Amino acid sequence: MSLFVIAPSASYAAGELQKAIDDASEFATVKLGPGLYEGNIVIRKPLTLVATQPSAVIKGDGKGSVVTVESSYVTIEGLEIINSGGEHQTIDSGIAVKNGFNVKIKNNKIHECLFGVNLEKSNNCVVEDNQISSKNLSLGLRGDGIRLWYSHSNLIIKNHTFQVRDNVFWYSSGNTVEKISAETPDTPCISCMPIGTKSWITIFKITPSVSS
Repeated sequence: MSLFVIAPSASYAAGELQKAIDDASEFATVKLGPGLYEGNIVIRKPLTLVATQPSAVIKGDGKGSVVTVESSYVTIEGLEIINSGGEHQTIDSGIAVKNGFNVKIKNNKIHECLFGVNLEKSNNCVVEDNQISSKNLSLGLRGDGIRLWYSHSNLIIKNHTFQVRDNVFWYSSGNTVEKISAETPDTPCISCMPIGTKSWITIFKITPSVSS
């Protein structure tokens, strides 16, 4: 296992972060110091991508997904991820995971992204303690905060979604969902709880949170 630390700087040009990822060995830890990292990036090997401080920002180029994971055993933690594309047809996302196993997405701030976290055919993953919002669009034009497609046995816990369309699981089973909260203009804080599952979609009920 190797460790890459990208030192603090004001900004990093497009391609620099991708090169660091490509140069890292499998199961390496790539630590990002404070700064603006121009995306998009694609992760095709097992590794950990983590911020040393909360001010490490990955900014997409406004097309497609900002971070795409095409590997198992990847961890993305503590990052701010912004500026995905705006196409529903391609599910432009802050973080898109495709055919992954045991991918962990934890403690990230994802905003100005059409969809937040999108898992496609990805199993045994963890999506935990993320703050997610869509683009500044009308409700019908926003993307989903958390979207699962043919993805099974995942843990979705303690995520906060706001200014998104829905949190939806399509053709997915065996997923554990706990403590998802959201905000709308009419209700400052609401909880999203699954109330039923058809063979192809999990349906969520939105109810006001109860303060202790």
